[in-house]
Amino acid sequence: MSLGKHEILEYRQRTLVRLLTYSFRTFLAIVCLRSFMQLFLVPSTTGYAILAIHANAALFCRICLLLAERGRFQIAINLFLSVFLLTVGLSALLLEATLVFNIALLLTVFTVIALVVELPHRALRWSAASIVLWICVMALRAQLRPDQMGPSNLIPVLTLAPAMLLGAITWMLQLNTRHLYTTIELSEQARSEVESGRQRLETANHRLADVNQKMQVANQRAVKAAEAAKAANHTKSRFLANMSHISYERGSGYSYANIGLYGSWDT
Repeated sequence: MSLGKHEILEYRQRTLVRLLTYSFRTFLAIVCLRSFMQLFLVPSTTGYAILAIHANAALFCRICLLLAERGRFQIAINLFLSVFLLTVGLSALLLEATLVFNIALLLTVFTVIALVVELPHRALRWSAASIVLWICVMALRAQLRPDQMGPSNLIPVLTLAPAMLLGAITWMLQLNTRHLYTTIELSEQARSEVESGRQRLETANHRLADVNQKMQVANQRAVKAAEAAKAANHTKSRFLANMSHISYERGSGYSYANIGLYGSWDT
């Protein structure tokens, strides 16, 4: 059975709630791990900053989850995607060089998340925002932390290659998603046409039932009229028979009266 827009909307809402729950637990686990590292292993100022970023992300995920549970899905989606991008961007500025390119993978995951919880045209804007964020973050890292960026002639390659990869992935996902939504729209149109045909058929059936009922009433009236006519004919026949009998008796009476008066049948 094909899914309609209503089913797709419910699926997106359920997916958003599950995604927010998973994200909240993930960020909470990261905060616990970072706290342990800061307290017992290698404390650093950068570590505290990253800990604060992830703690805020966990807090906002919880807020988004509360909004989604109260039916404010679009506000929850916008807030969650904004917090996700901001968290990824700030983490990319502060993380070690060996972990920076994991941010590109997170942005790819972000593109998929945006396509799952948003409509295609809105998801395309979020994906474009993630590409712009990556370019801006890498440019800022090149200015603020040039010692961790490697040779200067590789910086454009390290910046543009992930951005192009993100663009290609976004484009392919957009094509597939738009094709899916086009198929859903065609399915909805076919379903509406079938529903309209069914309604017209039900209307025709109701009219046919009314006509049949009227015909039954007319047939009953015709049967009653035929019975009434038959009864009238029977009454008429009895009346004529009675009248004929009365006329015969009157004629006999006149004949006997003539015999008594005149002595013959003739007057």
